Amino acid sequence: MSLTSNLVRDDALSVTDVGVELALRLPWFRSLPVSCVGNLALTIDGRTALPDQVRIRIGDRELEVGELADRHEFEWFVLDELTVALPMDSPPERGSVVSVTLDLDVRIPDILIGPETALTYHHHVERDLIAL
Repeated sequence: MSLTSNLVRDDALSVTDVGVELALRLPWFRSLPVSCVGNLALTIDGRTALPDQVRIRIGDRELEVGELADRHEFEWFVLDELTVALPMDSPPERGSVVSVTLDLDVRIPDILIGPETALTYHHHVERDLIAL
């Protein structure tokens, strides 16, 4: 089992009134500050989300992707989901099969690979999910 294998689970995609939400699990074995989340790129059925469209929800906090780098005080706990919300003019129908592509970089602050440079894991996931 790889670190990426649990990132996007079978039940991760939900349809909302305004678009879709993708629930992510932390691809690491210890909790990390949300500031460790780097590049996040999401494509749903061939439609690539622009960074300013995507909202992140973790616990009861909602943030823009660009805000994550400065949010050292918020943790992404191992058992918590980080939800990526994407508004869409025409979201997929519930029960339909949806093609999802996710690229996510996660910095590991405890593993330095150079002067003041932390190890970064790049995760790439391509899955067909059933929209719930």
